[in-house]
Amino acid sequence: MFGFQVWMIDECLTRNLLTVDPEHGNKLEIHLDPRIPLLIREADCLAKMAIPTPVVTNVIFAKKTYFILVKDSLQVCFRLFPLCIPS
Repeated sequence: MFGFQVWMIDECLTRNLLTVDPEHGNKLEIHLDPRIPLLIREADCLAKMAIPTPVVTNVIFAKKTYFILVKDSLQVCFRLFPLCIPS
């Protein structure tokens, strides 16, 4: 948890959420950096144990529903998009 540096979190948050996967025929895929959910889980565990966490971690943890909502919304859009356009 405390191994997360501010620059690492900044790097995670500035990456594109949509990426092109050349291995699967250049399909778009949702790419939420796996370190963000990890940071949120660790912050949750530390909060339950009443262990202090860095300010940056607290901010990310406070926005956890936002990250979940964005990822879930993109997944729903990807699932419904082919149904909305004619073949």
